[in-house]
Amino acid sequence: MYCPKQFFAQILIVVASLAILSACGAESEDEDIDDGVVTVAIVDNDFEPEELTVEVGTTVRWVNEGMMMHTVTSGPDATEDGLFDSGDMRNGDTFEYTFDEAGEFPYFCRPHPMTMRAMVIVE
Repeated sequence: MYCPKQFFAQILIVVASLAILSACGAESEDEDIDDGVVTVAIVDNDFEPEELTVEVGTTVRWVNEGMMMHTVTSGPDATEDGLFDSGDMRNGDTFEYTFDEAGEFPYFCRPHPMTMRAMVIVE
């Protein structure tokens, strides 16, 4: 039997659920900024985002969300330049670096140098 109160309650639950999901999705579209720290996720064999633009003085935090071991190693064309290197990062590990100068800073994963390359652009 049709019950208007029950139908209204179901609609209310759906609308509330969509509002919550919408709010969560909106945050993930922007850079994840927390107290002046921008987060880059390491997922499977990707840095997300692959290219990141930040202001001078910004700290970037890399978080290994994948199951494989990765590194965050500075240098062009998968050649270490010595600016920064996270060392081996396992699932859940983090690494931070503060960019104090403007420029383009390529980096890569030492175990996966041909497939995992990314760039931080500092303005």
